[in-house]
Amino acid sequence: MSPLGVDSAGQVRGLSSAKDGRHIVVSGQTGGGKSGLLMQILVPWLGDGLSAVVVDPKGQTAAELLAFASYYDVVRPEEIGIINFFGAHATPFDPCARVEGVDDFTRADLVVSFVAAQVDGVGQRMVDALYWAARAVISRGGSFADVPEILASDDYAARFAASVPDEEARAFLLRIGERVPAMSRSALESRIRYLTRLPTVRASLCCGACISLDQLVPHRGLVIADLGSAPSADLADAVGSLVVGLVGRAVYARRSQVEGWLAEPPSPALVVIDEAQRVMRSSAQDVEDWLCAARAYGVSVAICTQSLRNRVFDEKFVAVLRANTSYEVAFRPDNDVISDLAHMLPVTGMRRNAALPDKRLSRKEEIDLLSDQLRRLPRRHFLLADRTGARATVETLRSLQLPYEEATGAFRALPAERRLELTRGSLARPVAELLARSRPSLPVGVDASGAVEGRGDAPAARRRGLKVVF
Repeated sequence: MSPLGVDSAGQVRGLSSAKDGRHIVVSGQTGGGKSGLLMQILVPWLGDGLSAVVVDPKGQTAAELLAFASYYDVVRPEEIGIINFFGAHATPFDPCARVEGVDDFTRADLVVSFVAAQVDGVGQRMVDALYWAARAVISRGGSFADVPEILASDDYAARFAASVPDEEARAFLLRIGERVPAMSRSALESRIRYLTRLPTVRASLCCGACISLDQLVPHRGLVIADLGSAPSADLADAVGSLVVGLVGRAVYARRSQVEGWLAEPPSPALVVIDEAQRVMRSSAQDVEDWLCAARAYGVSVAICTQSLRNRVFDEKFVAVLRANTSYEVAFRPDNDVISDLAHMLPVTGMRRNAALPDKRLSRKEEIDLLSDQLRRLPRRHFLLADRTGARATVETLRSLQLPYEEATGAFRALPAERRLELTRGSLARPVAELLARSRPSLPVGVDASGAVEGRGDAPAARRRGLKVVF
């Protein structure tokens, strides 16, 4: 049992069945206690020899989890994988690379979701251009570095199309100049170049390779997408949404193992998405399908957000989350959360009116009283809605006291090589190695005579009508 907190009677409450694909949604402002709750869930989970995937746009949860995993010795260093795009070592994560278990169409959709979410006012023609460019690259076996070149140059698109096996994608590239306005292609191209402007990010996203689904959601161990060192929030969000998209495909890929197509069924897995409002870009229907599939294939999902009511999660999205999660935790719940859960509050009909002791409170008055108490919950206390039983219940719990200082102190006291081994993980590769492969598949900057222009003088090349790569 993964403990959640202590009730008013001093009893420890936990997830009643943490290994059968039941999901949990956690809300609360920064500093409210979400990270501590995740540690309470993740450490026992890893201690049972199971696997966990954590997507962390801010980096705080990742750092704490490494410290606690080391402190309690629940996972071996070789079982830790760090997905990082912003250090001396990076993780191969090219969105156009072929991955076993993900078809070309789905892979192209992931590219569209990854890029289009970063561009304002994306129209259908821009989406089409991005989709077919990505599908052509995936079909040919190129890299993400080819996509901006296809969008920028009709000549490059035509030369690239000559070796594309996918007939539909090839036909689109040959007429891309007619089908998509130059301004639309330019907007997409500039955004992709902006996303890959850093050498470490370009090394990860344009290397022509990607970790496998089994590495992303392993049978045992811990994988952390640590995006806290990103130079900007929008870059962390973009990369995080790409990781979440591929994690979703990894969940669907477990179907063959669950249904017995392979000899060994997969062990239960836990997927934690922190700051979900920043990296979950799918529609409510897609999220519902994914949560249902996760439940069927032995994957529990923990979705953490500062508030369920935000500019990303609309009412339909929130309704889908609540309909597909067994537990809801709210630290210092706001009025919207309390209002949504009011029907689950423990209304007894026996509470007395403080102003008129000889009278009982009406149902509405009792709900108002309980709601007011919830709004004033002290620090480290939270509201738990449990929907696992025949009747949903709501109660308040107090978080367990965790040895933060001891765990972080012990981690800092580790030898430097040991800390580096843990923070780098088993999935990282030297940036220089990946950068050497992070180039377009074809020569860039070809003039009318077929000569290849160098990359040195960008302004002069523009004056001569050539395309250069920065």
